[in-house]
Amino acid sequence: MRALRRSGLAVAVGVAISIVSSGATEAQPERQNGCAGPLHIMLTNDDGYAAAGIGAMRQALIAAGYRVTTVAPLVDQSGKGGSLTTGGRLAVKRQVDDGDNDVWSVAGTPVDSVRVGLSEVLANDPPDLVVSGSNFGQNTGRTVASSSGTVGAAYAATTFNGGFPAIDVSVEINLGEARTGFPSTLAAFPEAGAFTARLVRELQHDCRGGSLLPRFFQLHINYPARPAANIVGVEVTDLGTVASLDIGYTDPNGAIAAGEGNVFLAPVVTDPSQFEGDVLALSQGKIAIVVFDGDMTARPGPANKLREALKDLSP
Repeated sequence: MRALRRSGLAVAVGVAISIVSSGATEAQPERQNGCAGPLHIMLTNDDGYAAAGIGAMRQALIAAGYRVTTVAPLVDQSGKGGSLTTGGRLAVKRQVDDGDNDVWSVAGTPVDSVRVGLSEVLANDPPDLVVSGSNFGQNTGRTVASSSGTVGAAYAATTFNGGFPAIDVSVEINLGEARTGFPSTLAAFPEAGAFTARLVRELQHDCRGGSLLPRFFQLHINYPARPAANIVGVEVTDLGTVASLDIGYTDPNGAIAAGEGNVFLAPVVTDPSQFEGDVLALSQGKIAIVVFDGDMTARPGPANKLREALKDLSP
């Protein structure tokens, strides 16, 4: 098992061991490279193709030697989860013509972008991996992760057309920085991109069987909004029961009782005493990683073996 080191971090990535041992032996769709050679990555998000987070991720992946095709929403589609457009038409445009690293926009949801990207834009040049992010703001806990367009886009990739390996990445925000434009988050975007590039490299080094991850699997990553030197470590964990930051609903004018009116939305900050899983890990300054199995059929064997292989992760 190899180690990934930078700025005091050491990540032993044992995912590939589980590809062989998990029993996930279903046939994978044809890939140009699979694990060998320069990987082709399809990059997407839910904040829009021009957002700062996806721009930093694109630069980091290209700098690491990967070929990156971006297919992302035309405008911000945050909170869309797995939403899919079911009729009509979607406007598609190549925003950047950059040889091997084109940028495309899709006037639809994050899932629309993934499906258009995989079925049309890259129909004759399928990617080896789909990366979604980096998102502006954490997607921790079950209540938020299930509604996140960033997470939903990656999940769509794992289940579409036979399944593609996928990683979603989100960078934490601190509400105390709201008036100053969240400078810590913006500063962390390049480091989150660099971390993702190194993680992908480790997955490639340890790859077995032609796929970077077991079929239907997805890595769900939340990155702290702090300098790399101040990150405590990496923790492979579970989704927390509650999110650190969620959306709350209030009815101050009695709309429900009256049968009509407005319900108001506002951010809700969870009491830290309720933090657990990825929510707790991120609050402690750790990069939180959760392993998702997109096959909704309960199959504990592969997930348990992957968890066992990842136990050697260390700061």
